[in-house]
Amino acid sequence: MAEAEIYAEAAGWLGCPDRAMAFESEATSTAEQAVKLLNNRSLGISRDTPLNIVTSPMHSRRVALCFKKPGFVKYCS
Repeated sequence: MAEAEIYAEAAGWLGCPDRAMAFESEATSTAEQAVKLLNNRSLGISRDTPLNIVTSPMHSRRVALCFKKPGFVKYCS
């Protein structure tokens, strides 16, 4: 089970609905993850969509920089 799936399962236990979670399984890096989420029209995510990005404390700074580069403006990690 991937780390993202473990986090999603825990979020579900805490009451987060499945429809509020988005995954991009084809991305091979954090930077690619941000771009692929933005370009996936079926998700309806835009640069100003509020995102709560769940990651480890050690990885949060990298996530913030990778989501900032393609223009996301409302996110926390």
